[in-house]
Amino acid sequence: MQETRRFARGEVRHSFTAEVAGRVGTLEDNRSYRLMTKDPVVAELTGRLLGARVQEAVSGGPIAYLTAA
Repeated sequence: MQETRRFARGEVRHSFTAEVAGRVGTLEDNRSYRLMTKDPVVAELTGRLLGARVQEAVSGGPIAYLTAA
């Protein structure tokens, strides 16, 4: 489901329904992730994406700052 709400002064808010496909553990360890989806196609893609880590990452709380490779 997708919803767009418009407010005064041109403010617009968009909302989307989503499912978490996987979670990352330690940024430096490319094996440190957990798949959360039961869909085999999504699981395979999620594993490839989460397993392909960058070489350097600095955690800033909920955001990781990545160095381009």
